[in-house]
Amino acid sequence: MDDLDYYRQRAMQLAQESRRLTEFQLQELQSINATFDCVLHELHSLQQAHQQGVHLQQALLAREVFQDQVEEFVYNLEKTPNEFAIPNSEFSPELQFFQLRWIIEEVDSQGISTVCIRGRDNKATFDACLKHAKSQYRQLAVHPDVQRAIAVEESERRRLLSEETERNRLEAERQGLEAERKRQEAERKQHEATRSAAKRAVQGPATALLVAGFLGLFLNVGSCCLGFVQTFIAPPRSTSAEQRTTLEKGTSSTTAVAVTGRFKTGHLWALQNQQRYKGS
Repeated sequence: MDDLDYYRQRAMQLAQESRRLTEFQLQELQSINATFDCVLHELHSLQQAHQQGVHLQQALLAREVFQDQVEEFVYNLEKTPNEFAIPNSEFSPELQFFQLRWIIEEVDSQGISTVCIRGRDNKATFDACLKHAKSQYRQLAVHPDVQRAIAVEESERRRLLSEETERNRLEAERQGLEAERKRQEAERKQHEATRSAAKRAVQGPATALLVAGFLGLFLNVGSCCLGFVQTFIAPPRSTSAEQRTTLEKGTSSTTAVAVTGRFKTGHLWALQNQQRYKGS
């Protein structure tokens, strides 16, 4: 009895130690998991910071490229009106007009202003050059050669617009014809499918009627042959006078065999004409 108590206590002690060890292991695993979560969070934060740094670098690079382009544009804006203002310039009035118009339209469409330009001197130069270019543009607009060039440009623009409109109309007509062709093709296929279904629906009953007709004809021919055999080839052995008289007068009724309705042959007709064929 003492040994049993000893082993029972020992088993309980081992179970408690095992439970404590398991709890300790679970705590350690939870601690490791929390550590990994912290590391992953830090890595995610570093990744976001890196992406933000990359975006900032790209924005700065795009800004530098844009500034270079703006500075080049401002330089050309300052250079072009000065070259056009030279007396007896090698550039024709039409070319000067269209070049200045393109510069002014480019400034308006791209939203270039003093906000985009760095430096006070550059801003002042940009304003002065833009005013000079607009002044030359208005002066060239009344030149006779420029007026003729504008008229030619307008006529060419109307011609191109007319050609574009004609192309759009032809394309619309082509699309309409293509849609009509597809519609007719779909209707034709639907009509063919309907005809095929109707043909299949008619072929079934017609075939059944044809088979029934041949079967009825075969049964009529078989009935005729059977009556002929029973009457002339294998007649009954004895027939009383009363039965013969009854058959000759036709008082006995026998059901005629008629399958199709077109042929009527029966045993009654054979019995009625038996004596006549025998006498002959």
